[in-house]
Amino acid sequence: MIDELYAELRRRLPALRLLDVHTHIGQNDPDGFSMSADGLHAALAEVDATAVVFPMREPDGYARANDGVLEASRLSEGRLHAFCRVDPRQDPVGEMRRCLNRGARGVKLHPASEGFDIDHPGVEAVISVCDERRLP
Repeated sequence: MIDELYAELRRRLPALRLLDVHTHIGQNDPDGFSMSADGLHAALAEVDATAVVFPMREPDGYARANDGVLEASRLSEGRLHAFCRVDPRQDPVGEMRRCLNRGARGVKLHPASEGFDIDHPGVEAVISVCDERRLP
């Protein structure tokens, strides 16, 4: 059914470019979810789509996971657009700047996963950097 709908959509709108703005890669999510960069790339290629990608939840911090997303984006031939993920309690500005300087295009915060409130001082710091760099 989905294949038929997709084919009809492409027939009616041949210039349509699909962009998924919420995808993840990672293997350590406590909820048991996982997705490899190759798996995501293959799924997007099936429908000729691009995507914003960021790490899944990482209980041990995001530096290594952000590096994986940046590398996946670099190797994706433009299919993946890296966003870094930060925890406002763990040097979010330092990690953001490190990732942004390496090519990340935005940032993800997840209050429920990381267990912080939106009024946490680190959130304001993250938003300030986003404003400074005009990022989502």
